[in-house]
Amino acid sequence: MENIHLGQHLKQANLTHEALQVGEIDIKIDAAEQSEEVYRTRRKPAEHESFFVMAGQFTRKELIMRRMQMPRGSDKE
Repeated sequence: MENIHLGQHLKQANLTHEALQVGEIDIKIDAAEQSEEVYRTRRKPAEHESFFVMAGQFTRKELIMRRMQMPRGSDKE
């Protein structure tokens, strides 16, 4: 974990934002689900290795992607 370089954004996260702009809801939800899973997969080893700042960044992005799967103005849990 110490010698890895992570980019700023996932391709799926970029696709989520692009689909949102053009109104492609199904693509947005699918890309957000994929992004959420990738961030979760990155977060778990970071927590295990005690890289809590990195894990916190992944958690934040994971939750943003989870929120993007919900309808706007939704109180769905």
